[in-house]
Amino acid sequence: MHDAQDMDIVEVRNAAISLPNGRRLAIWRSGADSPAQPGRVAIVAPGFARRMRNVAPFARYLVDNGFVVYRCDYVDHVGLSDGEI
Repeated sequence: MHDAQDMDIVEVRNAAISLPNGRRLAIWRSGADSPAQPGRVAIVAPGFARRMRNVAPFARYLVDNGFVVYRCDYVDHVGLSDGEI
């Protein structure tokens, strides 16, 4: 589920990958279907005890400047991925 505050800042598309151990890593993708220029792809990693929603302002800035942005919540951490602290 998306955080309503994040949705106001930047549009996100849910994605997830299954890790080799079967656990789920939650990923959000923001931006156009392809970057404005080749190589304009950014991975924005949240800091300790933060979630991908906490870096939404950075994602918005990058999307506004032609980047495709990926964010994730770490496994065994706070957020939407599998596991707990």
